[in-house]
Amino acid sequence: MNHLTEALDNLTQALNLGRLSISAQVFLLLSALIAAVLGLAAGGQLGPVLPAPSDPPATGIEKPIDASRLDADAEIKSTLFLSIAETRATAGRGPLGMGADLESRAQTIAERNAHAGKYSPAGSQAGMTILQSALPYDQASAGAFITALLADPASNQALGSETATNVGIGVASAEGQTWVVVALS
Repeated sequence: MNHLTEALDNLTQALNLGRLSISAQVFLLLSALIAAVLGLAAGGQLGPVLPAPSDPPATGIEKPIDASRLDADAEIKSTLFLSIAETRATAGRGPLGMGADLESRAQTIAERNAHAGKYSPAGSQAGMTILQSALPYDQASAGAFITALLADPASNQALGSETATNVGIGVASAEGQTWVVVALS
């Protein structure tokens, strides 16, 4: 057990996660572990996440990601995943698995939105449905985002889809706005 604790401490220091709360560190480390297991189980390889060829390059002046919001963004991401699961269970829908590829795509789009200060042209892409929302920092919470997504008829239908099996969530903040992207497949 001491070796595991020491390895996690070393990983936390190597990834410079010390600036995050313990819950955010645990969430990020578990997400990485799940992504690695899912990727390897699917015969994938671990490596850098690159945007899909269909992703347009960022243009114009980019706004920096607000590093002071990393803890809040991680909390929104984990709570939003639980909120989506609860919403689906209440509607009699099956649970969604965490898709490593969906997670990285959602995060890439959320960061692109935050950098540009506007929504990416996403919609449905290659077997994925992309949902997007943005709120000012003082209103940004998982509850506010799930409420906004459920209020939109197209997003509500996608979240309740009986054919959806996996979800990935991306959250990024910049210039007073928090951007959420939910990718479903």
